[in-house]
Amino acid sequence: MNIQTPPTLLQLAGESLLRNQASAIAALEYLPAALFPPLFIQTYRRRIWELLKAMVHAWPFTFLPLGCLSHLSLNEALKAVLDELDILFAQERTSVQEFMTFTSQLIVELSAKGNRASVKEQEYLCHVYVQNDSLAGVVIADSEYPSQVAFTLLEKVLDHSS
Repeated sequence: MNIQTPPTLLQLAGESLLRNQASAIAALEYLPAALFPPLFIQTYRRRIWELLKAMVHAWPFTFLPLGCLSHLSLNEALKAVLDELDILFAQERTSVQEFMTFTSQLIVELSAKGNRASVKEQEYLCHVYVQNDSLAGVVIADSEYPSQVAFTLLEKVLDHSS
């Protein structure tokens, strides 16, 4: 007599989610982290691409498992990784843009009219110039970028905009 081990609740939950892609996508933000790796692997194996993309966006860990791609040809695995990296880079670009916008606005608000200043924020130097008419500009650069070049650029751009 062969006794089979019954599926775990985790396996049953994963199977249920894979049957209804729309519900799975809507539920991603509420899923326990333990469900993500097995669900990710099954989603990839079944080629449920929209759910897979949504899982990458909601991924609760600092890395993605790529071992499930090992059965693919090199070209297929490379394409899958590159597709997901595109999504991650798009998210990173948005984060960098938000950081730059927020930091620039804050530095301009805290700077006095007619002043130039350089402020260190994380690994960047933010160079700000606020004209007497309140027109302002900010250059965000690494620490090796010459301050004088940044201020010359700001002055020319702001003079041209006035």
